[in-house]
Amino acid sequence: MEGEIEMQNNVKKNDVIQINEKFKGTGWIGCLMIVDEVKSWGVQAYLHVPMQGDAYLRIKHGEYDVIGKAAMVAKGDDDDE
Repeated sequence: MEGEIEMQNNVKKNDVIQINEKFKGTGWIGCLMIVDEVKSWGVQAYLHVPMQGDAYLRIKHGEYDVIGKAAMVAKGDDDDE
């Protein structure tokens, strides 16, 4: 539990994360995503697909690595802080 709390504190909205090999879904490992919401169990993140919209995914703590803060996000996705 302590590890989850530590990971949660290190990830914030609009951070870029990369899905790691612990993720159980297929086809997503290695994808870079932008964090939309941080939850107690993990994050909800999205990947923008040009001319299609955003693909959202729920990812548990430990199934992603934090890369850093996004340099730019789509209009309307500003940080609420």
